Amino acid sequence: MRATTILAALLLPASFSHADSKAKPDLSNAVMEEVIVTATKRGPIAAHQLPTNISVITSDSLGQINAAGLEDFSKYLAGVSIYSNGAESQQINVRGMASYIGAAQVGIYYDEIPAAGQGARLVNQVDMALYDIEQIEFLRGPQGTLYGSGSQGGTVRYISAKPDLDGVYGSLASDLSSQGRGGHGGEFKGMINAPIIEGELGLRAVGFYKDADGYVDRPDIPLDNSNDEVSKGGRVLARWQIAENTRLDLANWYQVRKFGDVSEVTPEDDVRLGQLLAPTMDTVRMQNLSLQHDFDVATINFSYSRYHRDFYKLPDYSGVFNGAPASNVRERETEVNSFELRLASKGAGPMQGVVGLFYQDRDFVDRNKVYRYAAGEFSIGPNSKLLSHTGIDEDFENKAIFGELSYVLNEQWELLAGLRSFRISSVNQQSVFFAGGQPGPGALPSLSSDFNDSVLKLQLNYQYNEDIHSYIVFSQGFREGGVNRMNLTSMEGQPVSTSYDPDFVDNFEWAVKSRLFQGQLMLNSSLYYMLWDDAQTQALDNTMRVVYTVNTEDVKLYGLELESQWLPDSVPGFSLHSNLAYNKQQLTNDTPFYAQLGIPGAGRKGDNLPYTYRLSAGLVAEKSFSLGELEARLGFNINYRGKANTSYNMRDPIYSRRIKAHSFVGANFDLEADNWSLGVYIKNLLDKRTILTWYPQVAPGRKDWVRSSQPRTIGLKASYHF
Repeated sequence: MRATTILAALLLPASFSHADSKAKPDLSNAVMEEVIVTATKRGPIAAHQLPTNISVITSDSLGQINAAGLEDFSKYLAGVSIYSNGAESQQINVRGMASYIGAAQVGIYYDEIPAAGQGARLVNQVDMALYDIEQIEFLRGPQGTLYGSGSQGGTVRYISAKPDLDGVYGSLASDLSSQGRGGHGGEFKGMINAPIIEGELGLRAVGFYKDADGYVDRPDIPLDNSNDEVSKGGRVLARWQIAENTRLDLANWYQVRKFGDVSEVTPEDDVRLGQLLAPTMDTVRMQNLSLQHDFDVATINFSYSRYHRDFYKLPDYSGVFNGAPASNVRERETEVNSFELRLASKGAGPMQGVVGLFYQDRDFVDRNKVYRYAAGEFSIGPNSKLLSHTGIDEDFENKAIFGELSYVLNEQWELLAGLRSFRISSVNQQSVFFAGGQPGPGALPSLSSDFNDSVLKLQLNYQYNEDIHSYIVFSQGFREGGVNRMNLTSMEGQPVSTSYDPDFVDNFEWAVKSRLFQGQLMLNSSLYYMLWDDAQTQALDNTMRVVYTVNTEDVKLYGLELESQWLPDSVPGFSLHSNLAYNKQQLTNDTPFYAQLGIPGAGRKGDNLPYTYRLSAGLVAEKSFSLGELEARLGFNINYRGKANTSYNMRDPIYSRRIKAHSFVGANFDLEADNWSLGVYIKNLLDKRTILTWYPQVAPGRKDWVRSSQPRTIGLKASYHF
């Protein structure tokens, strides 16, 4: 691993995209593919020219690393990690901004659709299928001015392939796989593009179906590979070119994922104890309407999005009742309606900018029912006893006005300023329908919150020449506050506040972006220093059973991010991508739980945040060459994460566990002809079993549970284009 890290450090940074995948090895003077992005909301611009810390993963690059979802491709982005309890429950972290309760810290957009997390103890961000995705744009650092609440760590934008108004074509693809310590899986995908009125109206439809065994064994049931997945979904996109300068886009997305069990296992082996399965079902529906008109000097865009998500989970609560079978039926429903109207300038004048209005309404319903099963029952039956039934109904409203304005001082210097003023309000209705085996009071008094503020962005860009530029930026980000359960008492014996405030982060960053040697080498680097004030964090009440949120932490975060892309003319058909991130997160104050209560495992000044990796790195290498009439591609990838702790420190052996440093290796070999391709890939080539997430259990007789790495997976994939 040392050699890989040194190599990654030598090959400073770049966007994770690569040259034309069909390029033949006899090409000379190979150059980077021109990757166009729209993350600034001011129209298309080449990624290497954009003075923003952005990585772009093209559809070809997703194929290089055989990425099936968020967790796969995040490993190859500098400073990005996933806090995960398996594919059914994931949260994105950037630069170690890690808070596992409250709202999301990284915004997710599918084209123009904001995709909200589910909230609660784990944000549980949505992870849609990647088939027929044109590219993924990942912006690091606070994006509060353009993207608002929930983008204080960064923003990820999935850009789907849009309808082509001039051609009929499509594709079919399959992926068959086998896991070393698990079972088998299969996935089938298809796409069709067709103009309805040539040059004016077109449709593009995508569908997929996946059925894959898991790798968790249940000896007490008995059952092997219990965490299997059955997923299906797709999307239909329509584009209507109403006039030469007017365009209407419509989109409908659908996905349902079903998991037979969670991925929680023992630290020693991929075994889950107990006699109850914990299934999950996650259904997402998204719609969008975008209308765009180009004037001579500006472009106006109106977007309406609807996001609806139903999430069902049946956690095993047997440990709460000394091993007696029990479950918590957890049902959550989120519906978000978002509107955005923006005007972006265009032309050659020295002053350019974008201004916009944003409105969002979110309804969130959370229902929890705890059942203890009768003798002989291992699922909810007629004799099961309902112990509690609680609920939360929340109405949320977000209004904002935003804008960014840039001014070119001369050929080398440019100033940029951004502002977002917002007002966030919510009304939260908590209910106790049943408690202690008896009917509860029902709806409790509603709680409300109302908060308004502004965030800023100030940036100075310097263009050394057409291939090298640098920028210094100050940017701010934030996420919404919320409410806690009523009538809680802290461990200090004080009443817990029924609400908590938004938290904010200030980011100071210096970056250099470059293309060298006639476009053969791309290097991007960034140094940052961030101050995260009054960070939301989780605490336990005096019963040590109920988690609530409180603003108690001040954190400083600083680090270095490097990415590179190298296509040497001297080695035709070869490409090399690397990333390296070093970051540190430290408390700048003692938390009350340490300062006032002296709890050994509580955070104190100088401690690192839990689940933060100081060092991470990744490398993807590929060689294309001719094999008779076919084009062949041989690829290799490796990623590395340093050690981390499950808590602020290792002073308390009861709560603290050490996540060891780990790395994973993958490889792929592909053959391509004019209209078909065939490939084989291997994930976790060395079949390492590594603990990725660790949940200490302190109650007598309860064993720790962890989430381990996916076993070695060998897959065969094929596609046909027509």
